Amino acid sequence: MQQLIINPKNLPIVEISPMFRGQIALIDLLRSEGQIAFQARFVKQPQGNLFRVLDQEYHFIVEVIDSELVIQRNDEAVSLDISQVVLSSGDICFVINWSPRHLRLLCGNPGGTMYDTGEQSTQVVVPPPSLVEWARKQNLLPVTEYASEEEFRQRIYSALLSLKDKVAEIGAINSFWNISYNGSKIDSRSPKRETDIHPTIHSLLHDQMLMGSVRVIPERQTGVGDLDFSFVGAVQGRGTCEVFAEFKLAHSKDVYHGLEQQLPDYMRNKGIKYSAYCVLWFKCEWFGEPKNLLLADMEMELIARLPNTNLPGIRVFVFDFGKGTTAST
Repeated sequence: MQQLIINPKNLPIVEISPMFRGQIALIDLLRSEGQIAFQARFVKQPQGNLFRVLDQEYHFIVEVIDSELVIQRNDEAVSLDISQVVLSSGDICFVINWSPRHLRLLCGNPGGTMYDTGEQSTQVVVPPPSLVEWARKQNLLPVTEYASEEEFRQRIYSALLSLKDKVAEIGAINSFWNISYNGSKIDSRSPKRETDIHPTIHSLLHDQMLMGSVRVIPERQTGVGDLDFSFVGAVQGRGTCEVFAEFKLAHSKDVYHGLEQQLPDYMRNKGIKYSAYCVLWFKCEWFGEPKNLLLADMEMELIARLPNTNLPGIRVFVFDFGKGTTAST
């Protein structure tokens, strides 16, 4: 286990490896419960930090040391030997999963076998509220021009993560359901259609995007169909750049087609490098679809299908709008 010597004057420290900048957002690393999945291509054996968060009473590190992928949170760590994966292919798929009570690592070749540590139980650990608040404020700092397209992408992903947390924290799920009343009593609930949900999502994202000098364009025409949202901002040396986002109901028959075909077609036709595929989950005691599937299972299935897009710049987000949604930070 890594022993850390930290100068308190330099805290907090948040570092993300250049190969993952943009794909991983700051707020990703400060969630008490989360999952990060990404693909990377290595021309040689990887070494060093993938990311690390250091504060006086909290640290969260993922790194590669001597062919082992290691996740460390405070005084507990889990490792996974990735040497065989690296030898068989330069393309590696990582999945890092955690909650206050566990750490988990998966690694494998895209579309192939995933090697799993299994779930490692830990003492209950959550990021300090002050550190989470600091991270959220970073995402609200005014920006007029982004230093890189990756930094712009990170701002968009951070806003989407904040949307997930905002809905969970205040229990604001009714806006996403059709509710039928009999007097003051609720007779029934059913999920709204995607097109009826879009204005609510637009309004929730508007203020964050305004602070970041990001224009939100709904129903963006791509030439091969209408995209749900395009986020437009200025990048130094590049001018105007876009990040696409497509939203899909988890119980839609087209949920996997949307990821594997629809969104990639939009991106290729407009030459877009980065996007978000956002799946809206409603299954709970009020609604039983999709049948025989848990949210975590759908998220893993979507991640497993990412290589089918042949586009490394897509990230999956799953929003839980079912009854019993709880905060993740």
